[in-house]
Amino acid sequence: MTAPDDTAILDRVWRRCAGTATLTAVERLPGRSHRVYACTPDRGPALIVRLGDPGRARFALEAALMRRCGDSGVAVVPVVRHVGVEEAGGQAAAVMVLERVAGERLSEFARRVGPRRAAGSVARAGEALHAVHQVRTSGFGPLDAALGGPAARLGDWFIDGLADKARRARDVDRSGVRYAADRLRREVESADAWRAPGCDEQ
Repeated sequence: MTAPDDTAILDRVWRRCAGTATLTAVERLPGRSHRVYACTPDRGPALIVRLGDPGRARFALEAALMRRCGDSGVAVVPVVRHVGVEEAGGQAAAVMVLERVAGERLSEFARRVGPRRAAGSVARAGEALHAVHQVRTSGFGPLDAALGGPAARLGDWFIDGLADKARRARDVDRSGVRYAADRLRREVESADAWRAPGCDEQ
């Protein structure tokens, strides 16, 4: 079942991404930060359509990370069909369309085959997750679609300029707060000695 305001956008996305296939079923899936739908065609792979706020969704970044993971040999990476912003029915939504990866949830698999047989699959999932976290990026801070952060040093970015906040916090007449501010300042200065890969000296 779709949210009433999503129907027009889903229809538009389907025409863009599914070719001549006919949409036979739409299922709303759980999603905490986006509205997620499983769309089943009469032929070809099922599609996952994610809809989000155009001002907040970071689907282009996710697609870039998926491509980098695929290039790095991560076992299963969904095929991205489309990323963009669609307008229909008087509303706009950020859109990401992926081919649905076949399989079942690990929890369901474990209940079906038992924990001993499921242990190997859990281990392989952990290995894949580890590989994802080895993907190379550059800089510090929120990544852009080129997988680069805005700051050359951790201390330039850390919690939106924590160094300045720590300096101002030293003026508070409380010994515990002053100690914490001094400690944070030292940690930031120490972090500045470590540079992110791909960042040149400023």
